[in-house]
Amino acid sequence: MSREELENEIKKLPPKERAELAKWIVESLDELSESEIVALWAEEAERRLDELEQGLVTEIPAEEVLRRARAVILCSTLPSIPTLTQRSLRPFSSTRLVPRGWGRRCSRKSSGRSP
Repeated sequence: MSREELENEIKKLPPKERAELAKWIVESLDELSESEIVALWAEEAERRLDELEQGLVTEIPAEEVLRRARAVILCSTLPSIPTLTQRSLRPFSSTRLVPRGWGRRCSRKSSGRSP
């Protein structure tokens, strides 16, 4: 059975059974040896480098990644504060702890993901 056929069969399962299967798959990864884990990460690094070199993906500077991560963390921990506005975030924005416009993104009761 090919991977595509397997995926199609899994999609036919009820959500609860798919969740149980997913849990089992994730838990089975803990059974890998250290050398298997290193080999898998090496393959993943090579795949990502190939995508970058082929122009399929673009680099995101570390500063931008950290800025987005901080925004996601803040949005997920503070969305219940209704009075949070862009104006109240100015001290944060000026020190770049959170991105400009963060208040607009979080005020929509987001799921904690940045747009």
